[in-house]
Amino acid sequence: MNAPVQIRHPETAEELRTIARQEGKTITALVQELLRDRKRSRNADYQERLAAIRDIQRRVAALPRLEPWPTDDDFYDEQGLPR
Repeated sequence: MNAPVQIRHPETAEELRTIARQEGKTITALVQELLRDRKRSRNADYQERLAAIRDIQRRVAALPRLEPWPTDDDFYDEQGLPR
């Protein structure tokens, strides 16, 4: 186990104490709850972004291909040098 966490910013420490007191929780329980909420929120954001990316991928894949894919010959000459 690592050393305890210290909060050196007095206003932050006091705000934690106030909220913990108002909610009838220990500071540790409050911090654990905040961390769990943050993790859930970040995971939800990730899932939303992933769904949006997959939607874009589906839409792009459904587009008609107007020309064939380029080949190496389109980019390099007979000696393998860039055109």
